[in-house]
Amino acid sequence: MDFQQGWTSVERDRQEFGKWKLRDGADVRDRDDDARDEHGLAAAHANRGPFARGAPVIGGDDLARVTEAARTGPKAAILPVIDEIAQRILGHRLLTVMRLHAATVELERLYTSQAEAYPAGGRKSKRGLPWTEHVLVRGEVFIGSQPHDLEWAFDDHAKLAGLGLGSVINTPILFDGRCIGTLNLLHEPGRYHSGDETVTKPLTYLLTPLLLAA
Repeated sequence: MDFQQGWTSVERDRQEFGKWKLRDGADVRDRDDDARDEHGLAAAHANRGPFARGAPVIGGDDLARVTEAARTGPKAAILPVIDEIAQRILGHRLLTVMRLHAATVELERLYTSQAEAYPAGGRKSKRGLPWTEHVLVRGEVFIGSQPHDLEWAFDDHAKLAGLGLGSVINTPILFDGRCIGTLNLLHEPGRYHSGDETVTKPLTYLLTPLLLAA
């Protein structure tokens, strides 16, 4: 599948994508708030992240911006748009998009919001790590809320801490039952929590044609 074919498919599926109840966000926020009320957590999370009542979520305008960038620009034109959407909804101090080289179990950085610290083109070996089994093999999201989570997951955790980064969301980009890359958001400690993947998973859907064409 080439890039334009992939985006023709994405455009065709936009109506189906809207059924994920992300277009107006009301159902997602209400269910999440109800669950937190049951556990006495609603007040603690009332002002945090995309699930705070009244906060923005991914909508039709966001999808239109990404598809328009893909239609009219070079392949990489969607990446800063994805970055801006993630920044507006969840916030981040570092966002990267990485492609998986399955034969060598390496992740190659295709996009970065901090080029000096983590330049595009850099590679990381992920062979034999528990994080690899979780994200790259099983295709599950990894959310770390505190620095000790990053210590468990990454060998460069000291560098991340030096940049003020102490929480992470690693979301696998999946196609045909396999992982082809990851979308990674990092922020200050305590920023990300379970449930935030409701934002990052749809963004990986939008990244799939780019990684297939990379």
